Amino acid sequence: MKLLIFSLDSYSVFHTDTKFIFGGAEIETGYHAKGLAALGIDVSVITRDQAIPAHRFEKVNLCPHPSLKGPGYWTKRKSLAGRISYRIFGDRNPHKNIEALLNKINPDVVYIMGMSPEAYELADYCKKESKLFVFRVAHDMDLVGEELNEEKIKAWAGIPFTKVKEIIDAATVVLTQTQVQDELLKKWFHREGILMFPPIDTKVESGADKNKYDVFWIGKNNVFKRPEKIIELAKRLPQRKFCMVFNKLEETSWKKIVATIPSNVELIESIPADRIETLFRQSKLFVSTSLHEGFANTFLQAGKNAVPVISMGPDPNTMLSVHRAGILVGDNLDKLEQAVEELLTDEVKYKQLCEQSRNYVTEFHSRDKISAQFYSLLKQLDNSTNKNISA
Repeated sequence: MKLLIFSLDSYSVFHTDTKFIFGGAEIETGYHAKGLAALGIDVSVITRDQAIPAHRFEKVNLCPHPSLKGPGYWTKRKSLAGRISYRIFGDRNPHKNIEALLNKINPDVVYIMGMSPEAYELADYCKKESKLFVFRVAHDMDLVGEELNEEKIKAWAGIPFTKVKEIIDAATVVLTQTQVQDELLKKWFHREGILMFPPIDTKVESGADKNKYDVFWIGKNNVFKRPEKIIELAKRLPQRKFCMVFNKLEETSWKKIVATIPSNVELIESIPADRIETLFRQSKLFVSTSLHEGFANTFLQAGKNAVPVISMGPDPNTMLSVHRAGILVGDNLDKLEQAVEELLTDEVKYKQLCEQSRNYVTEFHSRDKISAQFYSLLKQLDNSTNKNISA
């Protein structure tokens, strides 16, 4: 079976010597691609064109998108005339060559994570070519969220609600990350999904000093990550050492936020994928200032490394409230400050949460377990003639 995974920003998850921006969805893509390839699935991943030809990486075929260019492409465009020419003409029809690449790969199953114009394009291709189409929910907003607001949906997904609905309708399978997403799928699209927890490699390297940082935060400068909240927390706790990995998604707003960072925060703009968990192991606590997420991969990276999570919003699959892998404080900086100080001074409670964090991830999110579930699903799809498959 041939599986095509469309994940534009996942190049650095495979080639960790690069520092192109990626997120939790791309890390999950890497786990799926490598795990399924190890089980014998022929896996190809389409990423942005980083000026590197298509090649094989650890049993995975990495294929550059024919017209969507990444930072690596631009660093190799030495000619000013060439860069100007591309900016004028190159992006007028960014999807003009994708169908030729899809036909060349000729997959049996096409997979994409998250709502986007590319998801619509792939859904349309699969419908025309009678291909199996797997849509993976990345965030609650991919499924509208709690309220149907078509302007917010279009701003989030880059496509109108009518096309979002077409993507869900066209999917052979909709994979959800949480029970909340299962409920949203039923509420707005009247479909059953298949719950598949995000995977992570549960093996932990040794040797990191957990006392280097008291608090760790990682994210991009976008609205829902709310980096300004962690900066405010650091100002309230000048005696604590913070580490902030803050990816520059947009330069002007990034510089504005960085200018407010106090001296007890170590700022890291970007870091290779294979070094992120070292920072988790060097930290006592992980703080999430987001109001909403899908199932943030950072929660899993914290848990596997026995680092309790303190969250201002997300509680994916009741990881914090029921499984006690951390603390929920709500959108309240006073409570966040109190929770951080409590855990950093109460050694007994801290050690208990460390153990519960590690136990939760090991039980529910083992990469090997999730890869086996995904492999079984693909085999079911291969043997099925049904248009849609659900739980």
